[in-house]
Amino acid sequence: MEYLAGGSLAEIMLKKRVTQKTAIQYIIDTCMALEYVHIKGYLHRDIKPANILVSASGIAKLSDLGLATLTRRTRPGSGAGTMPYMAPETILTHQTNSITDVYALGATLYHVLNGANSLHWAGTDEAMAVAIKRGKFPDRNKFAPYVPDKIRRIVRKALHVNPTQRYQSAHQLRNALEGVPILVDWSERSTKNQESWMGVGNNTMLQVEIIERLKKPGFELVATQGHGIPVKMRRMTKLCSAHDDLTSAQEACSAIMQSLVCG
Repeated sequence: MEYLAGGSLAEIMLKKRVTQKTAIQYIIDTCMALEYVHIKGYLHRDIKPANILVSASGIAKLSDLGLATLTRRTRPGSGAGTMPYMAPETILTHQTNSITDVYALGATLYHVLNGANSLHWAGTDEAMAVAIKRGKFPDRNKFAPYVPDKIRRIVRKALHVNPTQRYQSAHQLRNALEGVPILVDWSERSTKNQESWMGVGNNTMLQVEIIERLKKPGFELVATQGHGIPVKMRRMTKLCSAHDDLTSAQEACSAIMQSLVCG
């Protein structure tokens, strides 16, 4: 087996927040691998960050075929997988097919985009299974603020409860992801006392921060932009704003990042 110095995607996620552009590229790489698996007549049946390895050059590769099974598309395999990456129909019928692999890819994309804790479940496995079957978990309405609507729609389609409404192949999912240009690559840099995001574009660095006022209640949204080396950050006055509550500041922040990410 090839040695991949980058480790698993799950390990990477625990060490740092994966940037949006990198997360999407990892899933595109994994889609290509899954396309090959399906062409050869196999199902993977356990796609998740722990089973995606990353090379030293940053290429993601699908690993651990321990639960893989040889089956035709029209002949489902027996149930397998790991919650919360299991498709609703697998929980209901204990069967898998190429479309349940696509669901697992969608759940993995959701997880990597939104961070290591985004699929945390405090309840029982039985309660999680019910939430998955009802399409309530993962939460399709909860994304990192910089994830653009185009990517959110792709994730929601990949996670559709009805398998006929999902992408019908890893190839279709890959095409959808490749069709969304990411012009600014955002990642979170928040601390306990301050919410902050950094974006890197073509010769440009952007930062958006939400700062709590000290002298009176409310929050300031501060956007800065920098060019060149060394980078000199300058205030983007038109994008800065004052807010009475944290929710409105977060909504304005999300709107700024989404407007810049895809142009």
